[in-house]
Amino acid sequence: MDVCYEELSKEFDEDRGGFGSAPKFPMPGYIEFLLEYAEAKGSSDRLETLIGKTLDAMMMGGIYDHIGGGFHRYSVDTYWHVPHFEKMLYDQGQLTNIYAGAFKLFGKMDYLQIAQSIVGYVEDQLTANEGGFYSAEDADSPLEEDPSTSREGAFYVWKSSELLHHLGQESFDLFKLAYGVQSEGNVRRESDPHGELEGSNVLFQTANFEMISANRGLGPPEVGQRLEHCLQTLKITRDKRPRPHLDDKVLASWNGLMISGACRLYQSSGDRTSLALAATAGTFVWDRMFEPSSSTLFRTYRESVGETEGFAEDYACLS
Repeated sequence: MDVCYEELSKEFDEDRGGFGSAPKFPMPGYIEFLLEYAEAKGSSDRLETLIGKTLDAMMMGGIYDHIGGGFHRYSVDTYWHVPHFEKMLYDQGQLTNIYAGAFKLFGKMDYLQIAQSIVGYVEDQLTANEGGFYSAEDADSPLEEDPSTSREGAFYVWKSSELLHHLGQESFDLFKLAYGVQSEGNVRRESDPHGELEGSNVLFQTANFEMISANRGLGPPEVGQRLEHCLQTLKITRDKRPRPHLDDKVLASWNGLMISGACRLYQSSGDRTSLALAATAGTFVWDRMFEPSSSTLFRTYRESVGETEGFAEDYACLS
């Protein structure tokens, strides 16, 4: 464990959090190890930096969907700003796990709220009527003005003029300060080499409530309430856009990761919504994807169970 810890410490991005350089993946397995290391060896300032700076950077960055919850697959840059917009179930499960674990270790309410928002996203968009979890939402989606054409990130990005129109001037002024909105768009050229996001804004949290409070002369609770209202307004608007394509197959292993993440959220906080979601999905896998007479787990389900028997990872993730 000590050798692994030292290697991760060397790989850590001291400036922006995370491990390695662009493209930057969440690497939840790294954080999971560091949480276990902290429990085994005791926490330290260095461990809190490795874990906390990474989790803070991801939840403030554009890799996190500030409006609808859940995380995109990875950041194309080192800043956690511009993501590859695909949303994968396996990320949601593992990130719920580590944010819930970090909340239990550090007691930071932001981590609990992020874990709950991931579960909320999965419940809203990736849960089948029967209870299993779908696999992913694509990065591309049809353009609102031309549904025959699809573009990466179309569902998620905003023109400054759109935000002003939907929020009104006073709320827009507060929102652009909090989420890095620029009139010409906030995407760096190196993060968008093909120019698909030119003039658009990928929301990322550039200032916390205390900083905005000092800048605007408002109390932090009022800042939080106003920004939350802005996000809810934008969600209503965004939900009218054509959604990305849904990959509606159910994979045993990825369902296991999401069930585990939801259970850890319950264990860390007593969140019964996450427990109920996990129990329903677990029942689905047991009833539809497992053959008790031969003790055989099947790997996939879409309208009916697939023929492929489970791999080692399916058994491992559901054990």
